[in-house]
Amino acid sequence: MSTYKRISGDYTIQSVGANDAINITSSMVTINGNLQVTGNSQTIVSTNSAITDNKITLNHGLSLSSPPNPAGAAIEVDRGTAANVQLIWNETVDNWQITTDGSTYANIATTASSGIANVYADSAPAISANLDLRGNKIWDSTTNATTLTLSTVGGAGSGVYATPTSGSTVELVTQSKALAYAIIFG
Repeated sequence: MSTYKRISGDYTIQSVGANDAINITSSMVTINGNLQVTGNSQTIVSTNSAITDNKITLNHGLSLSSPPNPAGAAIEVDRGTAANVQLIWNETVDNWQITTDGSTYANIATTASSGIANVYADSAPAISANLDLRGNKIWDSTTNATTLTLSTVGGAGSGVYATPTSGSTVELVTQSKALAYAIIFG
C-alpha cells in the first residue's frame, strides 16, 4: 500500500542528538527532482555506479580571487593493502601527473599536445606503424652511446649506420653488400 504525505513549504527531518543518524531502509529510493548533499564527507557504497554525465568537475566553486589548491585535484584508487594510486592535476607545476606508488609522481604531458615525454618502461615494445625519429638517434642510455643512426638514403646506401662503443660509424647494408651476400649465400 502506497502512502503519500503532502506538505506545503519546506519539510525538515532532524535528529535530536549530534551523532544520531537518520536511516532509510528500502530496496529502492527514488528522488524526483534535484538532490543537493552538503557536509564535509559523502560516502557512496556501491558495487557498480553508472554516471550519465560526461564531465565531472573537481574543485567546483573555486573563485578566481581565491588561490588554487597547490595540490590541484585528484582521482584516487584505493588498493587496499597496496599504496593508493592517483591521476592528479598539479597546480604547482601545471601538469597532469600519475603515481603508481602513492608518493612519486610523473608528468603525463608537459604541454597540451606533447603527450608522454618518455616511454621506456616497456622492455619489449611493439611498434605497429612507422617510427619517425625526426633526426634523433637510437641510443643506449646506460652507456650514453649512439648505437644506431638512420639518415636519408643516398646513392646505393641503406641509410642505416651503426656506431660501436669503440670505432667508427659504418653503414650496415649497402646495395653492393646485399648483392654480394645474395650471390654467395644464394
